[in-house]
Amino acid sequence: MILQSKNISIEETKEGEVEISAELPKEVMDEYFKKVLKDAGENTEIKGFRKGKVPEDVVREHLGDGELMKKAGEMALSDEYPSILAENKIQAIGKPEITITKIALGEALGFKIKTTVMPKIEIGDYKKISEKIIKKDNESSAPEITDEEVNESLENIARSKALEEKYKAGEKISPNDLKDEDIPKITDEFAKSLGDFKDLSDLKEKTKEYLKNEKIQKEKDKRRNEIIEEIIKSSEIPVPDLLINSELDKMIYQLKEDVSKSGIEFEEYLKHIKKSEDEIRSEWKDNAKKRAQTQLLLNHIAEKENILPDEDVVERESKHLIEHYNEADPERVKVFVETQVVNEKVIAFLEGK
Repeated sequence: MILQSKNISIEETKEGEVEISAELPKEVMDEYFKKVLKDAGENTEIKGFRKGKVPEDVVREHLGDGELMKKAGEMALSDEYPSILAENKIQAIGKPEITITKIALGEALGFKIKTTVMPKIEIGDYKKISEKIIKKDNESSAPEITDEEVNESLENIARSKALEEKYKAGEKISPNDLKDEDIPKITDEFAKSLGDFKDLSDLKEKTKEYLKNEKIQKEKDKRRNEIIEEIIKSSEIPVPDLLINSELDKMIYQLKEDVSKSGIEFEEYLKHIKKSEDEIRSEWKDNAKKRAQTQLLLNHIAEKENILPDEDVVERESKHLIEHYNEADPERVKVFVETQVVNEKVIAFLEGK
């Protein structure tokens, strides 16, 4: 697409936002006006004329030159905006705010465009930071599970089972109201009642293995968070408001989903916690900023290291999600899955895997 705008000026109005001022010449706008007029003549229905056969002067009288010029301006800017970005190497994100400053038949079109841009970030030595944390992690001993931890886990299972039985019987009591006689004894029979366990010894052994894997996963998550946090600390990653608000939207959406699953209306939930949605957004803003910084960081490393998503994995996971959320936009699902797949590959790269 050829850039046709003239008198272009680009000004950074604030961190992560630029304002583009320019004009589209009269000759360009004349062509767009002709195109809009032709399209209107083919699609406008006016009494006394067959559709597609309405004379141009009648169309102009019926719709007005002002309305036609407005449509011509919108069409022109829709075509021109990508060319401006490409020509000036502007990495815009989000929807631009477009203002027409001058518009008239037979005149140049003046306009301003405010758009959020991908921030310029400086990343610390992520390989060195990761290696240091991984080395420290490898030097630590493997997690051990004590008999006390196993017994505590089984006691919690027994209490949960007792509560479940009470609920089935129509008694809704709190865990603290359970009596000792309500809680089943932890025996071979108790073990068999929970599933495919031969006896209590088998249950304890598998519980120990489960707790060990759970602890290993927690340590893995802790290590991954430490790697990301240390790289962010050593980096300069400005975050535009657009990205922070986007993360806040996701967080609020997830909260509403969780509240809905519990059978409570979101408005009732807000009354119960005595907060407004705006107050929650304000409290979560720092966390949203950190999430946005993390994603910018992972995107940067993926680009620098040429880390790409596995198409077969993306296709499989996208199909799986769409089967469970059939109203979801397939394109958005694909973008979401691609992001998750690349994120996982970047973190694995940082872990040296």
